[in-house]
Amino acid sequence: MNISKLEKPRFIEGHDIRLHNYNYHVDVESADRLMDRWKDQGERLAKIESLIQSEDHYWCQTLQSPLPLPYSDEVKANGGIRQSSSNETYEYKRDLRGIEIKGLVVDKHYTSIHYSYFDFSTFDKCRFEFSSNKDMFFFKNSLNNTKFTGCSFKNGWFFEGEMVDSIFYDCDFEDVIFNANSIEKSNYRKIVFINCKFKKCDLSKVDLSSCIFVGDCSFESINIDAEDLNSFSAIGIEILKTIKIWDKEHWKNRKYIQSVTFPGVGEPIVNKMENGKVQPKSKNNIIIRMVYSGLIDFYEFAADKYDNQKGRGVFSRAHFVLSWLIDEKSSINNKLTTLPKYFISRWVAGYGDRPESPITAWLLSVALFAVLLGFSGIEIAEHTVTFFDQCSFNEVFTFYMKSLYFSVITATTVGYGDIGPSNGLSMALSALNAIIGMFLYTTFTVVMVRRLFR
Repeated sequence: MNISKLEKPRFIEGHDIRLHNYNYHVDVESADRLMDRWKDQGERLAKIESLIQSEDHYWCQTLQSPLPLPYSDEVKANGGIRQSSSNETYEYKRDLRGIEIKGLVVDKHYTSIHYSYFDFSTFDKCRFEFSSNKDMFFFKNSLNNTKFTGCSFKNGWFFEGEMVDSIFYDCDFEDVIFNANSIEKSNYRKIVFINCKFKKCDLSKVDLSSCIFVGDCSFESINIDAEDLNSFSAIGIEILKTIKIWDKEHWKNRKYIQSVTFPGVGEPIVNKMENGKVQPKSKNNIIIRMVYSGLIDFYEFAADKYDNQKGRGVFSRAHFVLSWLIDEKSSINNKLTTLPKYFISRWVAGYGDRPESPITAWLLSVALFAVLLGFSGIEIAEHTVTFFDQCSFNEVFTFYMKSLYFSVITATTVGYGDIGPSNGLSMALSALNAIIGMFLYTTFTVVMVRRLFR
């Protein structure tokens, strides 16, 4: 294991972003203060590293001697150990915020990092794997804004504590329980999983509705709370909105940059496009496409998991969101050509999972045709009447209700004959009203039957 000061991310205007992890609205100033306090603290960090590896529970005393480590904000005492001599409790203030930990291996009961604050810290290529009995990777730790890169977790728990605005990148999870022994799902939320693999994991105590999966993720036998899928919108929608806004603003500068070279020392070299050229639009929205790919993987798993009689409600919602995500991804760079298909699939047919979509479309259709027919003219008692013939609000309202009645009768192809079209335009509108009305009514019937007999 190696513990060192976390270096601030290098920021290239228009190409990269100054942040601790994925979170574009992270409080950069707070992160900087936490990292800066470790400047010239190499010896202290080396001593802390040695004491942690030797399971010395008093290592946090090192933070106070010989000179107190400056705090950007004081942490609260979290946990402690009872003194055998005085029977008093020594309270821990294990503040390791803003550091980088590399190569940590936890393969046995390991308690010296429990209760620690790892906010704005990173874990790189660490291994948390228990071969026999399950044990705790972390116990009541604060892991807010923490980043895990290339780490593996096997046969253990993230036990209570907090994990908010954190990210896992290229991590593997097998037989892992998140937020074990807790009923507060809000303590584990807004987590981003990028290119992660899950096998026999329990995510039921994570507020999954606020989390997001990005890139190439895989899922095998994971447990989730169906309530987190109790919506016809995707999980992590707030994070997705943030990414869309950032990507749109960022592209203004990024499109002029061909590449960035990191020589290892000094500042990165920014290679601009030649002769004022710009990157093709296909290079834009890269992150959004990765987000859609990860969410599609997740919803494919969720739809397959709940594709049974007992879970058909969850399946319908998962299948609807899955279809929406596929359409969203395909329409990123060609919205105009995909708009008709997108509109009919989602808002008219409800992807075959929402019977209320076609019936809502039908109601809106007959209301719209009532207005159009009212302006074009309808024949009542052998007289042509339009909105222009009405002199007061009451007359307009009364006439609209008659026009609406005619629109409904036409859309349902009943056709009593007491009201009819008066000219060529109203005849064309009436025919179109009947065609669209029957199409939507049939669509509603098909979706309803599909929902009932799935």
